[in-house]
Amino acid sequence: MEPKTAFRETVLPISLYFCYAFTLWMMLAFLPLHLDSLGFTHPQIGLLISLFSLIPLLSAFPLGVFADRVPPKRLITFSLGLLCLFSLLLRFTAHLGPLFLLFVIGGIGSSTFLVSCSSLYYKTLGESHRGR
Repeated sequence: MEPKTAFRETVLPISLYFCYAFTLWMMLAFLPLHLDSLGFTHPQIGLLISLFSLIPLLSAFPLGVFADRVPPKRLITFSLGLLCLFSLLLRFTAHLGPLFLLFVIGGIGSSTFLVSCSSLYYKTLGESHRGR
């Protein structure tokens, strides 16, 4: 196996997933504190955080079908754009309605990234390395 191929097949998807997990989950660990400082109640904060987790659960299957038709590189770029939009607008949004929509966008971006990163890994893995 060539070094460039090994990098593309293993290191790239794993590195992308690590950076996603580290950045997003570190941000989500401190997000309730930020929302609390804006004056949101604990049930409102719980609703927003759970919405961010519920949206990927509901959209994983449709996005998996979509990932079979669209190149993973495009989906990863699109999902990172949604996650950047989510992260940047969190700083400037202080009302529940827009935050609700923003967390839906962040959940879709998260789900799209996870599905497309897995798709990239399995598409570059090849038939000979898959289970039977």
